[in-house]
Amino acid sequence: MINTSAEYKETILKNRVLHHEAKIEFTDGTVITAQDAELYTFKISDNTSNTNSFDIGAAIAKQLELKIDNIEGTYSERNFSRAKITARVGLELSETTEWLKKGIFYAEPGTLSGDTVSVTALDSMTKFDKLYTESKLQYPATLGQIVRDACSVCDVSMSADTASFPQSSFIVTTRPSDTSLTFRQILQYVGEIACLFFKINEDDKLTASWYNTSLLESENLKENAQTVKIEDYTGTIETDDVVVTGIKVVEENASDSDTEKSETEYLYGAKGYVLEIKENKLIQDGKGASVAEYVGKRLNGLTFRPLTIKCQGDPAVEAGDIAVVTDRKGKEYKTIFTGATYTAKALQELLCGAVSPERLSSTRYSKATQVYKELRKTLTQQRSEFSKALEDLQGAMNEKQGLYPISEKQEDGSNILYFCDKPTRKESKVVIELNAKGWGMSTDGGETWNVGTLVDGTTITKILNTVGINANWINTGALTVKDDDGNTVLSIDANTGKLITKLAEIAGWNVNENAIYKDVTIDSDSYRVYFQPPNTNSGKNTWVFSIQKKINNSYQGLAVIRADGSILSYSEEFNARIEMRHGVLSFIKDGVERGKISISSDGSEFVIYLTDPNAEGAGQELRARSLKECHGGLVSRYWSNASIGTGTDNDKWTVVPAFRTTNDDNIKKPGFISRSNTQVIIQKRGVYQFVVRLAVKSSRANKRCNFAPFVNGERYSSYTDTAYSPVDAWYTSLKTYTLELEKNDRVDFRAASIESISVSLQIYDVNIFVLDYEGKYSL
Repeated sequence: MINTSAEYKETILKNRVLHHEAKIEFTDGTVITAQDAELYTFKISDNTSNTNSFDIGAAIAKQLELKIDNIEGTYSERNFSRAKITARVGLELSETTEWLKKGIFYAEPGTLSGDTVSVTALDSMTKFDKLYTESKLQYPATLGQIVRDACSVCDVSMSADTASFPQSSFIVTTRPSDTSLTFRQILQYVGEIACLFFKINEDDKLTASWYNTSLLESENLKENAQTVKIEDYTGTIETDDVVVTGIKVVEENASDSDTEKSETEYLYGAKGYVLEIKENKLIQDGKGASVAEYVGKRLNGLTFRPLTIKCQGDPAVEAGDIAVVTDRKGKEYKTIFTGATYTAKALQELLCGAVSPERLSSTRYSKATQVYKELRKTLTQQRSEFSKALEDLQGAMNEKQGLYPISEKQEDGSNILYFCDKPTRKESKVVIELNAKGWGMSTDGGETWNVGTLVDGTTITKILNTVGINANWINTGALTVKDDDGNTVLSIDANTGKLITKLAEIAGWNVNENAIYKDVTIDSDSYRVYFQPPNTNSGKNTWVFSIQKKINNSYQGLAVIRADGSILSYSEEFNARIEMRHGVLSFIKDGVERGKISISSDGSEFVIYLTDPNAEGAGQELRARSLKECHGGLVSRYWSNASIGTGTDNDKWTVVPAFRTTNDDNIKKPGFISRSNTQVIIQKRGVYQFVVRLAVKSSRANKRCNFAPFVNGERYSSYTDTAYSPVDAWYTSLKTYTLELEKNDRVDFRAASIESISVSLQIYDVNIFVLDYEGKYSL
């Protein structure tokens, strides 16, 4: 809400007189101001979210629509493209008119129609629609650096409150590689991480802010001067409050493939009304969890009512305001205005565009929060930030709005002098205070101070723009720090960015002439990460990189890379280490080498050795070629079995001879099977396949019997099959059984009559194959 005087707040509710003004500065230097009766249409659309959503990280351009009287042809020959338009609305008070600056807009080409000209203009948010490839910012970078760089490249001034914002120190490791990204999308990503929305304020500067949730949740919301109160309205109010239950962040995992990308989801809160942050290219390296937690702590539990209403216009109301809407029955609804459209001589449209709870099953996407414009194809001359600051200062000094002097007498007879933007300090936002200690400037009524100077010469400011600062230790164009003897201990070249120093501490990293290291403590354990070049004492055995832990008051290596490329990894918990050196990977436990993996001398073979003298199989090796070989195959073959009859007793299972004759000695895979005439005994646990050639003869045509394998005397019921012959003759079929068997399992085949008629069976052949077995790769 734009800050207004107490008299304004009373007058706007009565029979008020409003004035509207559009000051148009054309690119040729001509300035024309259209006012009141000349303005057939004066409409400003302001949004902090899309129409049907509650967005995090919006960066939406504010829009001005004008239809201007052109009966005299004043605008017929004017080129409106990129004309600067300053929009103001004034309210007549008892003795003056209080003007509210609604923003600075940049016009698109106008449209002539009869005696009118129509113009649409957008604020400087559209300047961020440049491709991000124009940025030269080096990554890793903080969110603060990313926003400042965007403002610099896109030629947009930054407000003081954007100099430092929540999460501005959040570090992004890798620059987004998408060449189609714009600076506006980058701002949106920043807003999602920091739980902010970006707007261009009335002074044409970028601001970063969020809804005043503390005000929304306060008990005296309706009594607060910052709350918008509405009682007389038309429109719709949803039946249920929105209650945010959770924040879900979907992080894209890094991948070398453009087609195969994986995602990791992080949910902070509970399922229900969940807001989702997705496809944010600044959320990397598993930081999605911390982003979800940060945003969730700010939003979870937030309660407000979605609505769309029209009411008597108040130009002080803006998107982002907190409001209480009271219906004709006196029921009050707390809400957040995510959209505000002010139209002269018409009702104001106000919106809280969140998806209603019943339509939001679990998630919604927080994307597409921009008003997209085509990239400007004309080149613009880039100005230095200092030149832009001077221009902003010139513009501010040309403003016709003054200040009210207020003097506050003290007990000792002295006075504290204030200059305020409203007649009283209580209703003012801009406050300049002068007292015996110095002076300060505030934009929030004196709660915080943006700039000030004490009488001892100390100056505090958020943003400092100057040609240069000259002092004993700072020189124009570079930064040089010298000791008392004149020796340079720190030098930064502004042209190349080169930094020279002998000793430094950077974000906890210690830098000296020999090494870079950082000490950290986790759960009372002390660790050190250490980088150093090879030294003359240790030579190729120098630990060029190491992660060390303090054990018994000395640092010992947990992970080490030596100068010769060898690697060591140590586990204190298991007293074990792995060491790779000269192509051999060794495994040491309790000081004893247990095994190693190496490449053969000619480079053609990969070998695993069991070196522990006390282990089973010590001294044996496993070569990689064995992993390529076939380990399954035929392990046993049987034939010349006798025939039997099932008998006439139904369901009485009779063993069918299957394993009488064999030539297993000629098979190259011994040790799997032992046998008798009627059964085999499994010697190795595995998966076996039995291929049986079975002959059947029914004593009466089509009389059937059941045939099945038995394991340890139990029928394998899923393999039970019906056997018969259509005539009194032998009929042969091939049956295959795949069985998962344990060592010492006993397998045989049995048959049983079904129709009280004896059926004859004879197993001609049985071939047994092993498909997989335990220990096939054992040393």
